[in-house]
Amino acid sequence: MPNSDPPPRTWCLRFKLNRTTVVLHIDALQTLASVRSELLSALQATHPDNVFKGTTREGTPVSYPLPATPEDIALAKQTDPNDPNGGWEAIGDDLEEGLIFDEDVSGKGKGKASAKPAARKSGGSASVNDCPQGAGLKDGSVVAFRFRLPEEKARRQRLIEGSLDVDEIARDGMGDDADWDVVMPSMEETYGEEDAAAAEMG
Repeated sequence: MPNSDPPPRTWCLRFKLNRTTVVLHIDALQTLASVRSELLSALQATHPDNVFKGTTREGTPVSYPLPATPEDIALAKQTDPNDPNGGWEAIGDDLEEGLIFDEDVSGKGKGKASAKPAARKSGGSASVNDCPQGAGLKDGSVVAFRFRLPEEKARRQRLIEGSLDVDEIARDGMGDDADWDVVMPSMEETYGEEDAAAAEMG
């Protein structure tokens, strides 16, 4: 009987948006671009109306249209894996990693910045940073995801076209400062009120 155990590099990652968790089994060294592609396929399969719906802790409904392409999905890892409410750090922005500053040929101090997605190796393997392992994830990690805002997509397009001023980057930065809508379950929700009380008491 053939061995059905997953390869040693296969990880189970938990992707979270709002209250929803999408569990994917991925290769620790596959590109984050391919991870985003698998995530989008899973979302499309489970949301046939192409709208992701959820609720806040206060019970307010929220909804997000699914993006058309995997590039419009942003990912983040926990700042502190031991603190569920410690915040998120963006990972896998292939354009930011490939940022190139052009020489100022005008003499007016108005240089441009351009970028292109990092070249991928054949066979689905990733560069050092462009894979779950290189991004600092581990088997079982929680990964936040969200869909890029229209202004983000426009900015990325300008970066690809090389029409984004260096002054703009200096002023606004290239960081990901958008909110990550992740509702982590409370102790009571995870263990029940009695078990949660016992856990807190030690």
